Amino acid sequence: MMQAPDAAGSPIEAIGEEQPGCGGCLLWLLRQLVVVVLMVAAVVAGLRLSSPVVEPCPLDAPPIPEIEEWRTAPELYRNACVGVHGVVTAQERNGDLIVETDRVDYTLQVRLRGSGAAFEQIAVGELVAMAGRIRKHEDGGYYVHHGVDRGWWGNLREHLEGALPAE
Repeated sequence: MMQAPDAAGSPIEAIGEEQPGCGGCLLWLLRQLVVVVLMVAAVVAGLRLSSPVVEPCPLDAPPIPEIEEWRTAPELYRNACVGVHGVVTAQERNGDLIVETDRVDYTLQVRLRGSGAAFEQIAVGELVAMAGRIRKHEDGGYYVHHGVDRGWWGNLREHLEGALPAE
């Protein structure tokens, strides 16, 4: 014959009872905070190690491919280092430079994009010799990115200081 457990040993009764004070609550909260901080640090360190850091292109990089080569396989040249030598014909509001390079049969207009204030000292009509990587533009065209392009993670880190309020 089975006997019913007494009321004091019932699990339902034990849950309903309030324990005096919060002896382990602060310790538990502190442990959880440390775990969260360590996880965030691990993610940030992992992103830093795997962020897309691209080395700058050498000035003696080959020029932009000829039109015939470009039309057959533009994706083949995407992210390739190219040299741009020509005259600055315009400087846009966002800091991009429009450079005309002389190709014996035609003149090629190239959009140069740089990080930060890379082109502030360059004037229209000035002769430039730069190198960069071919990137796809938002409107479907292409441009040459001059300098080191660190991708979204590097851009976030570089611009984070400006986003945070100054003390």
